[in-house]
Amino acid sequence: MDRRSVPLVPRRRSLRRRILWVLAALLVVAVSTWAFVVRPREPAIAFLNRLAGPAPTWDDLARAGARLPAEPRPPTVVRPAGHDDAPRVVAVAGVTPEGVRDPRVLRVVEALAAAGCDVVAPELAGLARPGEDETLVDDVVVAWRRALAGDGGASGPRRRVAFLGVSLGAGVVVRALARGAEGDPAPGTVGAVLLVGPPDDTVALARAWFRRPVAAADATGLDEARSDAGLFARHGVARAAAARLLPAAELAPVRAWLDAVGETPSPGHREPAGLASPEAARFVAAVRAEERVADADLAWLLAAATPFLEASSPAAAPSLARVTAPVFVVHGVEDALVPVTEARALAARLTASSAVEVLESRLLSHVDVTSPGLAETWRHVTFVQRFLDAAGAP
Repeated sequence: MDRRSVPLVPRRRSLRRRILWVLAALLVVAVSTWAFVVRPREPAIAFLNRLAGPAPTWDDLARAGARLPAEPRPPTVVRPAGHDDAPRVVAVAGVTPEGVRDPRVLRVVEALAAAGCDVVAPELAGLARPGEDETLVDDVVVAWRRALAGDGGASGPRRRVAFLGVSLGAGVVVRALARGAEGDPAPGTVGAVLLVGPPDDTVALARAWFRRPVAAADATGLDEARSDAGLFARHGVARAAAARLLPAAELAPVRAWLDAVGETPSPGHREPAGLASPEAARFVAAVRAEERVADADLAWLLAAATPFLEASSPAAAPSLARVTAPVFVVHGVEDALVPVTEARALAARLTASSAVEVLESRLLSHVDVTSPGLAETWRHVTFVQRFLDAAGAP
């Protein structure tokens, strides 16, 4: 028989059957991947997705159910998740003049809420306005106690809460958890701790910030970022020191001058007017010297800023033994403000009393989220989900 006369229908049916089997297998793989890989990590995906999105305004959060209780100490954003068994996270930001109304802080609040968490975000006045309030650790402990009790609009009490600390706020969180003063909550009331870009030894960092050179005007990339971060940090440290060094009448104009300088070189700004004391003249000259500040003037500034620096410095704590909850540390490998070596040193201190996991990140700069690729993003998803699972554990 001529092969060309053989009917093609059986072959077509066989091919169709094979295609259907392949499609069915792909569907099974897709459903299994969703059920066993993606779905358990949906909270972390939602958290990172929101963190990488645009920063909300306070009005955006207010419409979504966030509250700002009227009590003055400390001002706090409360963002209930809407169900009574939601993990509650106390989120402590770093140095930001706008405090809890900073859009970047609000974005963290909204990201935690997107992950299904109740959020309590206290403002630490000493981080918003360095040198004007030295109760940084006290403020975190107050927020910890109130979060457990469900005060200020949070949805009911909790046996345990979790903490998220960012930058210097992460250092203050560790100091608060480690303190153990009379009336402080017990270590067992903390379910998990996430530290983003934390310092270990802020006192030593401050000295390094003051010696960091100002980049050339045409610098870009990491050189520009490191220069800007160093300027911002040392001007903040100088602001924290001012109250101990200057006459009371000269504090306001010096602080206003430092606030205007921000992360730009101070010689580009006119000196504050109306200063008459030799202390003020020395202070302004030391700041304007930037990285060339004399050793004696640097020691003078740092000694006055010591309470502020030690409050965010885990290395200054007598002991970290009270930090017993699982600790998750994520730190950008190219962090322009706090080197990644700080995360390694802090993790080494914490491992004696708690389980510590460190993620050296190419997704983060200092606290800002970038997009390095799918594999790196997935590492962060699984890392954040482990924190969320620990935070929500009964």
